[in-house]
Amino acid sequence: MFTFQPKVPLLEDLESITTDKGRVYVTPDGNEYVSVTTFLNSISESYLDQWKKEVGEKVAEEVSLRARSRGTRYHNLVEKYLKCGDRKQVLESTHWPMKEMFIDSEETLNRINNIHFIEQALYSDRLRIAGRVYRDWE
Repeated sequence: MFTFQPKVPLLEDLESITTDKGRVYVTPDGNEYVSVTTFLNSISESYLDQWKKEVGEKVAEEVSLRARSRGTRYHNLVEKYLKCGDRKQVLESTHWPMKEMFIDSEETLNRINNIHFIEQALYSDRLRIAGRVYRDWE
């Protein structure tokens, strides 16, 4: 279903360090670059700080934990779909609300094509930022 590009040499993996401020990747030259996710999270920090004040730290942490867990499960589900391309297999392997999230995004996922990598570490010296896309077909 999905088109995977011919074998492209894998790049050297990057060391990942998790700090109290988020994730940092270390490049082969020893440069430390903030992860894309950490960078994007820092942009909305003032909004989140206001929200935490409104709902309280305990409630904010509970909601955040549920959201992170749901995000991880959804990420894994999409990754499985991109690898196998079998809707039935993916739907049979999960429960609501993940099924519902998958169905809601399926039309968009089906527009993905020409996949080069899934979970490959990438970085930009110019932007001083790093992240991962994934590839494990061989």
